[in-house]
Amino acid sequence: MSTIEGLDPRAAVADMTNAFNDYVCDTGDALKAALKKLPELAENHQDIEQGVDRWLLKVQRAADVSFDRFEASALEQSFHVPDGLMAASSGGAAGADEEEAEAAQLWEQLQQRVAAKRELRRKIAALRRLELAWESQRPSFEQLSGLSRAEGVHAVMDKAARLKRVLGGLGGARDGGALMAKGGCGGGAPRHHEAIRTVSLSDLRQLSTALCS
Repeated sequence: MSTIEGLDPRAAVADMTNAFNDYVCDTGDALKAALKKLPELAENHQDIEQGVDRWLLKVQRAADVSFDRFEASALEQSFHVPDGLMAASSGGAAGADEEEAEAAQLWEQLQQRVAAKRELRRKIAALRRLELAWESQRPSFEQLSGLSRAEGVHAVMDKAARLKRVLGGLGGARDGGALMAKGGCGGGAPRHHEAIRTVSLSDLRQLSTALCS
């Protein structure tokens, strides 16, 4: 759309929207910083981040609705021409119909472009909010991730140590049983089979506990 007296209505509305979004984001950052300085809220920094982010989201959504209405009104006023200022068409009724059809087509194209621009602006604002939310939660996530890795390594090492102790106990019991069987056969007739040491139920329970814990 051409400028009207040196003013582009779309650019003016876009500048107002961007300025408002910047102002709201700066206000949110200042509000977070002020609340975190309060001694009585020293343990609630995460709640402060989440609460201010939700407030920013609601304010920006309300602003999007208001600016959409303002933009539509500005465009409508820009295209409106008072009846007294309309010049008579030299081509008659046919020429007037063609001009109206062309104007309607241009208006539809303009509305589509405005809608696309509005959607893009909303996506940019949503990405900005996601970025702010991630930055606020990033320290907690990194701390939890580091603790999980350390706890996992210690748990695996502890299970391996318990399993080694259980298997060592089973091996010692088996060796002792074999020695007892060998000593008992010294004074009697030679046997054609060796003593078989079976694992007791308590040994199996210890092994199962070590593997599953």
